[in-house]
Amino acid sequence: AAQDGEADERAWREALAGLDGPTVIAPGLDGQPQAEPAALEVELTPGTAASLVTVARALDVTVPVVVQTLWSLVLADVTGRQDVVSGTTVSGRPAELAGAESMVGLFINTLPVRVRLRHEETLAALVRRTAGEQAALLAHHHVALARIQKLTGTGGPLFDTLCVFENYLVDTAPAQSAADPQEFAGLRVEAVTGQDATHYPLTLVAAPGADGGPVLRLRHRRDALTEEEAARLAARLRRAVEEFTADPHRPLSRTDLLTPQEREQVLDTFNSGTVDVEPATLPALFEQQAAAHPEKPAVDDSGRVLTYAELNTRANRLAHALIAAGTGPEDVVGVALRRGADVYVAQLAVGKAGGVFAPLDPDQPAERLAGLIEDSGATTVLAHSGTDHTPWSGGATVIAADRLSDGLPDHNPTDADRRAPLRLHNGAYLIYTSGSTGRPKGVLVEHRPLVDLIAWAHGCFATGPGDRVTQFASPSFDVTFCELANSLFSGATLVVVPEEERAGAPLAEFLNRAAVTLAVIPPTVVASLPQDAPLPEGTSLIVGTEALPPETVRTWARRHRLFNAYGPTEAVVNSATWEVPEEWDGGPVPIGPPDVNKRAYVLDGALRPVAPGILGELYIAGPGLARGYLGRPLITADRFVADPFGVPGTRMYRTGDLARWNERGELEYAGRTDHQLKIRGFRVEPGEVEARLTAHPAVAQAVVTGHTDHRGVRRLVAHAVPAPG
Repeated sequence: AAQDGEADERAWREALAGLDGPTVIAPGLDGQPQAEPAALEVELTPGTAASLVTVARALDVTVPVVVQTLWSLVLADVTGRQDVVSGTTVSGRPAELAGAESMVGLFINTLPVRVRLRHEETLAALVRRTAGEQAALLAHHHVALARIQKLTGTGGPLFDTLCVFENYLVDTAPAQSAADPQEFAGLRVEAVTGQDATHYPLTLVAAPGADGGPVLRLRHRRDALTEEEAARLAARLRRAVEEFTADPHRPLSRTDLLTPQEREQVLDTFNSGTVDVEPATLPALFEQQAAAHPEKPAVDDSGRVLTYAELNTRANRLAHALIAAGTGPEDVVGVALRRGADVYVAQLAVGKAGGVFAPLDPDQPAERLAGLIEDSGATTVLAHSGTDHTPWSGGATVIAADRLSDGLPDHNPTDADRRAPLRLHNGAYLIYTSGSTGRPKGVLVEHRPLVDLIAWAHGCFATGPGDRVTQFASPSFDVTFCELANSLFSGATLVVVPEEERAGAPLAEFLNRAAVTLAVIPPTVVASLPQDAPLPEGTSLIVGTEALPPETVRTWARRHRLFNAYGPTEAVVNSATWEVPEEWDGGPVPIGPPDVNKRAYVLDGALRPVAPGILGELYIAGPGLARGYLGRPLITADRFVADPFGVPGTRMYRTGDLARWNERGELEYAGRTDHQLKIRGFRVEPGEVEARLTAHPAVAQAVVTGHTDHRGVRRLVAHAVPAPG
């Protein structure tokens, strides 16, 4: 019968509609195999293969469909895809072709098998659905693979793995003697040998076994997979078979292909960094340092030096002024001061009064400042006497931080002075981040997590009296708390970087002149330093807030201790840190293992842990999490979710970042799951910028993207369509 080409194309187009890309495990592999593929048997426990056949019959599906579906689960697990395509071979001898079974020649064809995973679906339902979808394509098995791939418009192969079913008619009964060869259809067979191979990196071969169940073997190119990697794949396939035979009616979201050893590795071994801490509030933690180092320099602002005792006294006086104005626990205080020593006097004062520190940049547009005050509910604002706050302060009480009344107490405020007792669960600071609707989100952090941040800083960098730490970040950026943890909460000196010396050669000169021992600066700023610029001997660099380019690592790690730091605001400044090893010679730049008292999970869409090397979404857990988004309960509930791997009542934060574990227990950042961008360390939601642009009457439409130039500098780029007229 003539074949209907249009029907063939229509069937394959429908079968592959919406496919967003190929499923490949070895994307960089080219050419033909250089040697015979390695082989590995998938060792099933006794009776498991036979049970697979029994369950398949109960579901009224064929064993090949079951094996192909379980193989797709494995591929989904190792690629992170939920829409999986693998290859299979078909005989090419359709039943409607008369005499096909007696024709001599090779008729086999390789075809794609698509399996779309739905977490709410059961294994049984998935297998049945796959069987139905494949049955609908039986009449179109003759279509060449190249033609099918062209129909999808992907521009290349759809898969690089095969699942092959061997079912040779071979008499396995032993011959009577060596001189008594076997016969098949009247032909005497004296010896049989065979060897097969494909150019695909990985092939699963299934053949009938002695117990009636399938025997499963993996064949892989040695230049695509190591023996260890192949063994892990075999273990996952074994787990898939066991999960299917044990309970085919369990949801896919509860099907776990990790081996017990892998599960323990990613949940426990990689999260083993803990240290005992004694929780205390922010003012109490600073007052400990002020009592221990009263005459040591605390802040150096362009030569204006405050000792710990002087800083504490000034903060105490301002705190008592706030208390007198009615500030107490959970009250938000806006601090509209420019970067410098006064900011940290104010920050400590707000904490001592029991309030919530909310930094405001007085140079921002009045409309934005007014919006932040309204959203935060701040009733008190600290500002410089020379700042014109009337366009944005509204009804808030404004205190001139540089013109306090005489006679204010200068002792450390206690609960007897405060309006109400200050507790660990009270809010300490409020930092605003970008919002997708155009409305920024206020992240509220309590006092309790700060002691873990300080423990991380002490453990990694061990600063103390005599060390000098840069103050580089804007007060509106939570990295300032990393700077403080390494300075004011360790007995070291916080050194304010002047505005005119914040990049390039001027910054290098300042670091030397100020004898800085620990610099906390973004990668783009580090990249601006002259490559031959000498920095003070023994200076360490904490480089974070955005992706760290390998070239920056190569340039500076040879001469100084270099740390790549990672952490979202919602997980209290920092969550993972990688110290570049001296022997580092290239490759991925990790963000490091989880910080002490933090737990990191890399999970799939069903909140299941993934194995090392597999891409997933990064979640951060532990006591060091923010309370949530101020006044945004729905968004808080969406991002701060129950920790299924912790004790009851604990939470984890969904970062929206893609990451993978490497074999050393280090996380490797791989981008965002959403459209959010990081520009010079600041998280930017393009939707917020687009909303501001299109609010202008001259702009009809706007699209905002990130662009990296030839120097590796990332910028925000807006594309606008003018309004008519």
